[in-house]
Amino acid sequence: MPIGTAETEIQEAVATYGGDVRQTPDGQRYLVLARFPLGLGWSPTASELAVRVTGYPEAALDGFFVPGSVRLASGGQPASASLTALFGGDLWWAFSYHAQGWRVGRHDLRSFLGLVRQRFAEVR
Repeated sequence: MPIGTAETEIQEAVATYGGDVRQTPDGQRYLVLARFPLGLGWSPTASELAVRVTGYPEAALDGFFVPGSVRLASGGQPASASLTALFGGDLWWAFSYHAQGWRVGRHDLRSFLGLVRQRFAEVR
């Protein structure tokens, strides 16, 4: 993957959803999208979404986070997610969701966000 591609992909995602890149005190970089669509099965239907981009594109994107206030539209908590302090003292849902068969140069941030949209479409 050409140098600069990851930053270009990040900027394209920010242009689409708003947001920025944040760094945690331990040096991890997260792309935090401001208005990512979750769908009608969720409350709210759009939310911030964080993806750890440290090491990307050499390292596969793996898992994602939404604020702890996000719930299923029914009021339930999301499955396969745990609350973790991500930015300061704010609790975020950490979704353990892994892209099977990730291939550097074939998969990218856009395709990973497509997988995230699929996970939210499952409404569980």
